[in-house]
Amino acid sequence: MNTTTPFASAHKASTNNVKVNDTPLTFELLEKLVNEQKLNNTFLSIKAHGTIKNLQVRVAPKQKKPYPDFGKVAANQPVFNYENVTGTLVGDFGNDLYTGVMAGGWHIHFISDDRTVGGHVLSFDTDSVDLKIDIFDTLNLHLPTNNTDFTKHDVDFAGLHAAISQAEK
Repeated sequence: MNTTTPFASAHKASTNNVKVNDTPLTFELLEKLVNEQKLNNTFLSIKAHGTIKNLQVRVAPKQKKPYPDFGKVAANQPVFNYENVTGTLVGDFGNDLYTGVMAGGWHIHFISDDRTVGGHVLSFDTDSVDLKIDIFDTLNLHLPTNNTDFTKHDVDFAGLHAAISQAEK
């Protein structure tokens, strides 16, 4: 694989899932659902399709070598606001227990049906989406051990954790 994506989370559909049709949805309602279903300590993913009444996303501009650190990239991402856009929300959830492997909490992206709007979701609300929540019991982590940029990189963990925390707000 030859790619410059610094991190990706991917999965196949789970056979263990919850489906809810025609439901309102916000970050707060997702948290409520996780608590009610006692899913706090699991890995989850969502896929929801419908019209989003209010949507705020950020998008990282394309980067070039020498790549800036995550904090600088996150601090300079433009933010966009949209109303009544139809598309798909996809995202992952991990308890703070798993911070380091992933950012704790929800991490959601959006893409419009016409592919003109997208990005990392900062906020959203909708009256009605079709929602599927996949529940996972396994995590596989793949590291680029043949990439010398990765193996020789000296990570500033305190700075990285602070940057992730700031970016996920």
